[in-house]
Amino acid sequence: AGMIIKPPDSLQARLAAQRERLDPNHPASAARLRGLHAHLRGLHASAADLDAELAGTTRWALLHDLHLQLNGRSLWIDHILINRQLDILVLESPHYGADLRVDAQGRFSVLRDGRELELPSPLARCARHLAGLRQLARQLPWPHRQGSRVSPCWLSAILIAPHAQLDAHPRYQDPLVRPAALPDWLASHTRHPERSTLDTLAHSISVDTLRGFARQLAQRHCAEG
Repeated sequence: AGMIIKPPDSLQARLAAQRERLDPNHPASAARLRGLHAHLRGLHASAADLDAELAGTTRWALLHDLHLQLNGRSLWIDHILINRQLDILVLESPHYGADLRVDAQGRFSVLRDGRELELPSPLARCARHLAGLRQLARQLPWPHRQGSRVSPCWLSAILIAPHAQLDAHPRYQDPLVRPAALPDWLASHTRHPERSTLDTLAHSISVDTLRGFARQLAQRHCAEG
């Protein structure tokens, strides 16, 4: 069933932890809980879609809902995919299920209650998470192949729900991918095409090494609560 190294944290546990920190009498508390609940439902749905799409392969290790503390900063990363060439993909799904629009200036928005609501850029979020992961990776024992350190390739994309409407300017379409299109996207953007060649195999770490490296990241997860 693939290599799901870290599943999403419990939705109810995350909500309970947030509820304990909020003032029940504050007028914004209920709205914040509703927003978190919607986000977590989307994250669990996107994780399930990814798991189903990559089921049956040992080429990719999957980590979902990863919370990392780095130099006083807190990073919540929706999904990380890692293959045997150490192509490392940060995949965000912050508005999973919502219809999405991206204009020519790269502004993201959704239609909510008949109004267009501008959103913080998930591409900027990806960039911050990639920078943090690069920094964290320097602290981890790095995989080697035939005595040489394997060089990573860092990638990012935004996961779009299967049936969500998407209206994106051509300049920003490439990093927006649906689960069913993900295998083809990975084949064209990584060093590990779906049909393995002798060259890619020669520069691959073993499945066990990949699993061990991914578990190192999972062990850095800080559960909320």
